Amino acid sequence: MKSDVKSYYASIDHHVLFNQFSDLVDDKYLQRIVWQYLKRTEDINGHYISIEKGISLSCPQQVET
Repeated sequence: MKSDVKSYYASIDHHVLFNQFSDLVDDKYLQRIVWQYLKRTEDINGHYISIEKGISLSCPQQVET
């Protein structure tokens, strides 16, 4: 079976995802952090692009433990 997971994650609607998250988590601080993560700006080949839908597939930096 072959699937296109990357395309699925790229098509996730921010408002739908955030509303589902908000239904589960009442903490306004966490809600604000998640919303800021969703409404991010990325540098793609020197151009700043506001991301309107989809979620990031990976972390841009590795965290050292």
